[in-house]
Amino acid sequence: KGQDEIAAIKVVSNQQEIAAIANLAHTLKSASRSVGAIKLGELCEHIEQAARRGEIAQTSHLCTQLAAQFTQTQDRIQAHLNTVLKHLDT
Repeated sequence: KGQDEIAAIKVVSNQQEIAAIANLAHTLKSASRSVGAIKLGELCEHIEQAARRGEIAQTSHLCTQLAAQFTQTQDRIQAHLNTVLKHLDT
């Protein structure tokens, strides 16, 4: 699901649809925080706030960081799950 939001944010960011960016960032912020992805949630919060203030350049800049942060978050979650599963197997 997160990848869908990332792709949608990229599309609306390219189209400079500020309200849509704010709404999508808000949704991803909440989902991120609910699974403990704090850095991703914080980035989404910054995107949401910049978009709500109408700061197009700042919003676009922050959106360029989103995919990398999402991938980093995914990698960390996967590594943690692998560790947990390894301990369950022993």
